[in-house]
Amino acid sequence: MTTILTWPPSTPARWVLAGYATLGGLLLLTIESPFSSLRMSVALNFGFLYNPFLRLLFHALMGLIAWSFHTLLGDLTAAALGLMAPVNAYVLCMHSSYSAERDSALEEEERLIEARVREERRRAVREIAERWADGNS
Repeated sequence: MTTILTWPPSTPARWVLAGYATLGGLLLLTIESPFSSLRMSVALNFGFLYNPFLRLLFHALMGLIAWSFHTLLGDLTAAALGLMAPVNAYVLCMHSSYSAERDSALEEEERLIEARVREERRRAVREIAERWADGNS
């Protein structure tokens, strides 16, 4: 019978694999994150994720690591990575402008957020100034 999750890992090798799986998942998460500084750091240190073939290999490696746990969650994660890897490679190869479009959309969103934060700060400063003026009158 397949268990859903075996925690804590039973051997030191499983601890190492769990660490690799966690860090690999975080790496995949950060490369798709909307934070440009985080994505830039990942791009400088893990540039292979911007190559479609090497990203496909990385997804395959992560799927094999997940599958090696022999749990239901590991098997489902391996299947998801196995399905996602070729789709991701296809998008990176056939629609190379996708990342540029995503980056421009994220930059626009960052500008809107910064404008909103500036407006909130101005409003807060005005409120503080009005309270201070009312208290000193």
